[in-house]
Amino acid sequence: MSAGMIEDASTGAPAERFVSGLTRHGHRPALREGNRTITYDAMTQLVDRATEQWTAMGPSRRLVHFEPVATIDAVASWLGAARAGHVVALIPPGRGAGFRQRYDPDSIAGRTRSGWQVEHLRRRSRHELHPDLGLLMTTSGSTSSPRLVRLSFDNLMANTEGIVDALGIRAEDVAVTTLPLSYCYGLSVLHTHLAVGASVVLTARSVTDSVLWQQMSRAGVTTLSAVPHTFDLLTAAGRSPGQLLAMRQVTQAGGRLDPAVAREWGTRGHEEGWDLRLMYGQTEATARISVSAPHEAVRHPDRVGRPIAHTQVELRTEGRVALPGEVGEIHVSGRGVMLGHALSKADLALGAAVSDLATGDLARRHPDGTLEILGRGSDFVKIAGLRIDLAWLESSLARRGVTALVTAGTHDLHALVEDRPTIDVGETRRAIAEVAGLPPHRIRVLLAPALPRTDSGKPDRVTARALFDGSPSPPVHHADVASEGSGRADRHSPRSRADASASRRLKAVTEIYASCLGVADVRPDASFVALHGDSLSYVEVSVRLEQVLGQVPKDWQRLSVSELASGRRTRRASGRFAQVDTTIVLRAVAIVLIVLEHADVIKILGGAHILLAVAGFNFGRFLAAQPSRRERATAVFHSLARLVIPTVAWVTLATVVMDRYAWPNFVLLNWVFGPDVWGIRSSLWFIEALFWITLAVLGLLSIPAVHRLCTRSPMRISLAVVIVALALRWGPLDLTDPTVHESAPAVLWLFAIGWAAALVRRRWERLLVAGLFLAGMVGYFADRHRELVIIAGVLVLVSLPALALPRRLVAPASALAGASLYIYITHFEVFAFLESSAVTPWSELGDSAWGRAAAGLTFGLALWGVRRQITRARIGAVRRHLNGHWPVPSSPSARRAAASLAQMDRDRPDERVRSPR
Repeated sequence: MSAGMIEDASTGAPAERFVSGLTRHGHRPALREGNRTITYDAMTQLVDRATEQWTAMGPSRRLVHFEPVATIDAVASWLGAARAGHVVALIPPGRGAGFRQRYDPDSIAGRTRSGWQVEHLRRRSRHELHPDLGLLMTTSGSTSSPRLVRLSFDNLMANTEGIVDALGIRAEDVAVTTLPLSYCYGLSVLHTHLAVGASVVLTARSVTDSVLWQQMSRAGVTTLSAVPHTFDLLTAAGRSPGQLLAMRQVTQAGGRLDPAVAREWGTRGHEEGWDLRLMYGQTEATARISVSAPHEAVRHPDRVGRPIAHTQVELRTEGRVALPGEVGEIHVSGRGVMLGHALSKADLALGAAVSDLATGDLARRHPDGTLEILGRGSDFVKIAGLRIDLAWLESSLARRGVTALVTAGTHDLHALVEDRPTIDVGETRRAIAEVAGLPPHRIRVLLAPALPRTDSGKPDRVTARALFDGSPSPPVHHADVASEGSGRADRHSPRSRADASASRRLKAVTEIYASCLGVADVRPDASFVALHGDSLSYVEVSVRLEQVLGQVPKDWQRLSVSELASGRRTRRASGRFAQVDTTIVLRAVAIVLIVLEHADVIKILGGAHILLAVAGFNFGRFLAAQPSRRERATAVFHSLARLVIPTVAWVTLATVVMDRYAWPNFVLLNWVFGPDVWGIRSSLWFIEALFWITLAVLGLLSIPAVHRLCTRSPMRISLAVVIVALALRWGPLDLTDPTVHESAPAVLWLFAIGWAAALVRRRWERLLVAGLFLAGMVGYFADRHRELVIIAGVLVLVSLPALALPRRLVAPASALAGASLYIYITHFEVFAFLESSAVTPWSELGDSAWGRAAAGLTFGLALWGVRRQITRARIGAVRRHLNGHWPVPSSPSARRAAASLAQMDRDRPDERVRSPR
């Protein structure tokens, strides 16, 4: 269904045709609010009643102050007021005092404590309203300005039709009001979907709200509307549109999206099965001006597509039309262009005053007709004789971890910087000056708890300028802004002491991540998962974090470094017992059982099989949880490298010195090419199985369709792997053959059980996973005791996230868990050396089962300790090398920012002061 049918919906005035075109789709669902859903027929009845309410004062047209909210009553009231022929001013809720004082409206509509309410201030209007005028809107960046945009219903119909055709919106789509209806972009989402008989979920919740995601999932939302800030919120919340099964496309407008961010999300959309559509628009052009073609965001993330229907775009420079590839100002004409601006009541009587809209935006048109937006003309300023692109400067800083809103004074730059615990104003000023190519004294820096934004999510430059001018500004209070001197107004104040403590925590957490994960540059916004942490590093990181932060938060591995450091230090629980992550305890117990059994101290088998389930559990929460296929592959390869490199190195040494292994062991394929009898060459079966299982599962998840399903419903994928693996376990495999019993296909089901266990969130899921595991254990071994050990270990893994451990055992258990790989791969050769040695005291240790066990554990722990020291030394060397190339500020975050910015300037020296060419 085309939006062009709006104009054929009925005869009569443009307002009547517009409203009829949005309400004529019969029994299809139209609006959803909470648990309430109404059809188009029901909406039509509500609009009819609202029209009667709006004409209660007579047939004359009125000026209406309308504060829209995302409710069914508000939408019906808006369409009723439009059908009644009134001029509606859509004003953001709570921002209407200035409008009422300047324009003196005849009626007011908005939500009160008792619900939606319409109040008529007088019987007859005092205003002369032009016949074509239907809607007044604030521009998205100037909600405090008295200037309004005058729009006609012909503007609305033309733009609605153009957007529907460009985006391919269809009746089966379901949209959601993630943007306010007082914003032209948010309003156009409502209009375009109602125009084709689609439905709209009405909500005021943020995209960071988990309740919204539940609502969107239940409603089957197919389209999501975003501004640049939305992607920051999605990242912070760990959300992606692909988590919604029905998601089809995400649209973006409201300012230029950084091309790197656009490409990242466009690629993610391609992997998850949705499309990112980049758009450009202005309130003065009703809503949208251009829309990118499907899949274009990945190929050309810096472009916003071609003009939509009924809209013509021309680029002009120096009084002439710009040539292809040349930079020019965007001029727009067509049916979507506004009637004009309004600055006072008298302007409401004016007709069309604008046919050629000079947007003030600079762009370049490529040979294929697509537009590349370069910024606003007002974003290019000249300071000390240098022409500086403010938008580019902000984008460059953001990519390096400094979030700032930059404006220009008469002779200097003003940078409003988002406050973080370790930000030092002086060092940040020097870093910004270096990027801009200005001396530091030309940069003024103020800190704010958060950068001010308009209702539509755009940076609020008016408020930012007011801070530097000394004007009052509600969103950011001067009490929260630090001085420009040494970096803090009072270093002895409680806040300064808290900042110093947070700074120490940030430095400590950064050092922990760097040394344990082998990463030289740990950014404040990085998390354990984002840094490709895995089960091998999880133990040491979690224990060391406990020492610095106290009780770490649940799911700490998904929190950023700065989030972990900024949280208040919690006192560890007192008493004899401490809560320790279950996987740590199981790894420690399992490796001890393995060594004791191999040393002939006890006969308790099953430790390695428990470790396989633990490995699957950690795969599910660390590696499979990566947001994209590329990131998942990178994380898996990093993890496998930490597994394979020590193993192959040790196998090589053991073969050279003791002739222990053969070539299949070097390629981890002894289970395929090794001997048919169980022997020393089969002793590393656990490493081989884990390697090939992980690689196979990665291959499965790299299939685009599987990746999309895993992103949306990871539990389903893990359970599907469990079922397939159980079919192998019950089917063609001969489990009476020990060389088959411990092969990768035979133990895959245990790994998959652990993977599924990491994803359980509900009781029935926990019971289902436990039930599948117990079913798999039936008859798996001929040894009932071995089965009971494995059952106990895995059921603990499935059921309990943490275990109470005597406090004095926490440190040794953590060390054993961290060193479990090194203990496992070396203890066989340690035993062989002791048993064959004729030298005292080694021979005495070899004669004692407990001596062999103690030696095996001690040697593995020592080797693990050496590896830790080597890693720390390597990281330190890298940092010293970096620090020797450029001055490093004292503040950790400023040091990283300054270093990154200096590197950026060396990489692109011609862009330190850049203007479009």
